[in-house]
Amino acid sequence: MMKKYKKIVWILFFLVLCFACQRKNYYVQKPTIELSQQQVENILYDIYILEGQCREKLFNNSSNIMRTYVIEHMNTIMNKYGVTYKDFEANLDYYYYDNEKLKEIQINVTNRLLQDVAKIEKQIKSDSIVNIHKNDSLKLKQSDIKIKQLP
Repeated sequence: MMKKYKKIVWILFFLVLCFACQRKNYYVQKPTIELSQQQVENILYDIYILEGQCREKLFNNSSNIMRTYVIEHMNTIMNKYGVTYKDFEANLDYYYYDNEKLKEIQINVTNRLLQDVAKIEKQIKSDSIVNIHKNDSLKLKQSDIKIKQLP
């Protein structure tokens, strides 16, 4: 009798082990409001810009208003694209299960952010004090400077 139970326990253990090790195919439902890949890219781009602004505020010690700031600006981003945060999250979850599309979205967003950084760096370089000094109309030539000797 005991041998019979041992066999049943071993068979059950083996079945549980087999089914537990199987790869499950998770299915994510399509969102009710489906966003295009470009819309998801645009929203992520704006969210990353917001994230950068938040880090700047934290760096400048204004963290007491951070929660309000994030909520207001996140709502502004969602309103800009006519979606709710819940809809955006559902679409993002949907894209998470399509690795190729998600990779493409992230690459495109990263490239846009890098282009913005390059534009800003170029603008800073052209507006820098060095360039202003070079073009300064009050700059005197060395030969125009006369040193007065003290008695």
